[in-house]
Amino acid sequence: MKKQSSFFTILTLPLMMIIVIVIAINYIINYTVTKKELEKIQHKEITLITQQIQTILPHYIETYSANDIKLIMKGKLKSEHIQAIVLKDYYLAKIFNKKFIKNTFLKDENKPLKKNSFYSSSNILNSDGEVLATFEIYLDNSTIEAILDDILIKYLMELLFVTLLLFFSIYWLLNRYVLTPIQKMIAQMETLPFEESEEKSIQLQNSKELNTLIVAINEMLYKMSVSQKEVQSLNERILLSRECTNDGLWDWDVVQDKIYFDTKWKEIIGYKDDEFTNSLNEWSLRIHPDDFDKVMQDTQEHINGKSSFYENIHRLKHKDGHWVWIHAKGKVIQDEKGDPYRFLGFHSDISLQKEFESKLNLRVKEEIEKNKQKDEILQQQSRQS
Repeated sequence: MKKQSSFFTILTLPLMMIIVIVIAINYIINYTVTKKELEKIQHKEITLITQQIQTILPHYIETYSANDIKLIMKGKLKSEHIQAIVLKDYYLAKIFNKKFIKNTFLKDENKPLKKNSFYSSSNILNSDGEVLATFEIYLDNSTIEAILDDILIKYLMELLFVTLLLFFSIYWLLNRYVLTPIQKMIAQMETLPFEESEEKSIQLQNSKELNTLIVAINEMLYKMSVSQKEVQSLNERILLSRECTNDGLWDWDVVQDKIYFDTKWKEIIGYKDDEFTNSLNEWSLRIHPDDFDKVMQDTQEHINGKSSFYENIHRLKHKDGHWVWIHAKGKVIQDEKGDPYRFLGFHSDISLQKEFESKLNLRVKEEIEKNKQKDEILQQQSRQS
């Protein structure tokens, strides 16, 4: 019996190692995919900011509006992905007979600029295609690094827990469903006469031992498969929620047509967790009528696989009655057949950004109108002379 116990005890070790390796590979894949997704979101946001700077700044550079330029740059530094923006103004430098005038805008004045965090350099052009200035963007990877560190720590803790759990579970299963039944069968066979028990003991030992072992392993693997899917499902929600800690999470079960809104999602539009039902109808009723068709179109196109990433800007009605500008981002998760079964994403409140853009556009229009009036006055004076 000691030899039998030793055999099954040793059997647990390679089996456990194989399962742990599979789990480890799964976590490494999740870690890599998460990092790529974070970097993709980072690149998309910085590309948008670059385009905004190239669109907005030419007017302020040509009018030497240093304070407005500083205000705009400080606004862009609110992005969690940007450490600094370095502006080289060639237009203003002409006045001082210099090659360029350099201004460095730092998110944190107490932290030095890291040269190795350089991301991109872009030109700012006027309407004639003349280069007015260039600006360099330096990344702030602290948020991504913190998320990845949390994933790594969580992975190590869970791996340790799963390893211990597997070890004791496998040992208990083998002891309960293999060793103990064999011991009982041998004990029963020893009570029979030798002539009868010799053939039965061989038959029982060969058939019962293998069948019991197969049943125990299959049961263990089935339980692991179910629990692993549950853990993976939970991890997907946790990992995605960590990407944007200040955003609201929504998780849509496309198959069962059920949706989950987290507390932050509801707070953005003024509701407490128990004041807002997790319902697609509750959400759709609060979409601004002018944005409704576009929201539904983008959502359906992404579910149908026509876009790799879901993104939409729309307005939702706040509990108090005003409209909140929402930047929605998300992605569909597909099963093995390529069919969508889950749609996860985040809502960001960009009302302040929209308000700033509105004021900025109004100011630009006012400046254009003033310049137009000046031109008319000059034309009148020219005619009179």
